[in-house]
Amino acid sequence: MSWYPGDDYVDIIGLDIYPGENQHGSQYVAFDKVKSLYAGKKIITLSECGSIPAIGNMFEYGDTWSWFMPWNGDYTRSDKHNGVAYLKNVFSDDRVITRDEM
Repeated sequence: MSWYPGDDYVDIIGLDIYPGENQHGSQYVAFDKVKSLYAGKKIITLSECGSIPAIGNMFEYGDTWSWFMPWNGDYTRSDKHNGVAYLKNVFSDDRVITRDEM
């Protein structure tokens, strides 16, 4: 990672992951790779995503990102990636904290 400026300059490690349409599987492979390098040293986040991983999958496989942010457009405004029912399910899960709950 020649582009990494160093631990003194970085507080958060973020990944951008765009799986296929309505692919809500766990992203534990990517999470585990980053966790093996930065666990306990940096906050690990899913800084951009297409389809949001299922919350249950994240907890089952241990890829509990500090936060996740689905990108805009079709990722949040259509059923291609995160339909209204899916988004309601994600954000009503007791393990998810939304901005208004902070």
